Amino acid sequence: MISPSRTYYKYLDIKGLHGVIDSMTLRATDPRCFNDPFDCQYKLVRNFCSIESQEAVVRAVEAAVRSLEAPTFDRDTPMREVVGRFRSRRSDINWPEMRRLHLLVAADAFSNPRVQTELGNLERKVALHRSMTRVLCLGSKRDSMLMWAHYAQKHEGGVIALTTPTGSDSFLNLALPVRYTSILPVVLEPAEWAQFLVGLETPNFGERVRDVYLHKDSEWEYEEEYRCFFILPEPHDQDCKDPLPVPLREEVSGIYFGVRMSDADKASVQRFAEAKGLRVPYFQARLAEDRFGVTFDSLS
Repeated sequence: MISPSRTYYKYLDIKGLHGVIDSMTLRATDPRCFNDPFDCQYKLVRNFCSIESQEAVVRAVEAAVRSLEAPTFDRDTPMREVVGRFRSRRSDINWPEMRRLHLLVAADAFSNPRVQTELGNLERKVALHRSMTRVLCLGSKRDSMLMWAHYAQKHEGGVIALTTPTGSDSFLNLALPVRYTSILPVVLEPAEWAQFLVGLETPNFGERVRDVYLHKDSEWEYEEEYRCFFILPEPHDQDCKDPLPVPLREEVSGIYFGVRMSDADKASVQRFAEAKGLRVPYFQARLAEDRFGVTFDSLS
């Protein structure tokens, strides 16, 4: 699906600006290597040992036992034998009594070694998809004073504008907005964990990892960030050493010079761009006259 044209912004120091223009590529990074070590953190299961989780497991088992058709298990699990045993005599089951019994059993089951093994399996599946995921981070506005200060070398760097070419299948069509929150995201809600534990449904872990990576602490809300996700063909264990090059085709739509960028750096950026045949408008940032902020003058 091709999205409507939209412009994003990549804030860079002068070295990064030279590098992007010279190579005509951006870099999608392993999120475990982001500058904020708390970025992309998560919980595997919400309220893992809670009554809510225990009841979710009981409901999943009961639904599998009650089902007219024999359930299809995607693997051998701690609950598969339980379901089979009860299905063999379900016509004689006192359902209210069974439910009370199962709640008592479920309370202890969460410390069962096989359940802990399933939790470990879940962690490994998530870790596998994390190792294959690379993320390109983009801004949604060009005049963020904090972004200029934090990511553009204290206004000595610059910003590259990236616009989705009309009718293109550009990587920018993959951009999704970050959601800001003070609560850690979870991979599985209790009901989903129950389905996984019983073996009735395996989640799409790629989608779950992507959703986790779209959450960020509220302190970062000023960034108004968007993220593009790329999946490597196989797992990589060398954290931080293998960013994925993202080629630029027609996406570059403008270059912004910081308030403090030197004339020599401006000239070098333009030389790099001309050498690559990149013909885009240039803008000079300057301090706004009547407010805290920056405004831009066209240099074209």
